[in-house]
Amino acid sequence: LGSAYGVSKLAIWNISVKHLKVMIAPDAAGPSGEVGAFTLSDQQSSVSLRAAVLDLAGKHLGRYVRLSIESEYPALSCSSDLSVTTILPRFLPSLSS
Repeated sequence: LGSAYGVSKLAIWNISVKHLKVMIAPDAAGPSGEVGAFTLSDQQSSVSLRAAVLDLAGKHLGRYVRLSIESEYPALSCSSDLSVTTILPRFLPSLSS
């Protein structure tokens, strides 16, 4: 993220990710704290342009957002190896100010 921000939501454009964990860390070397685990819908057949908005249940201060893809939906015969396409965090002013 560049600087420390409070992150409360993530918008994610997904194709085939089923289970996902979101972690936020204060710095690159620091530990990541898990802030949410989510089940996403299968978008392989429609490749939807709508984002899934993940509510992180509060503001979490950090500079790094990490995603752990825990599982994916089985690939359809018409799809290739697609997963997450884009994420967009909702930034809020730093919690320390």
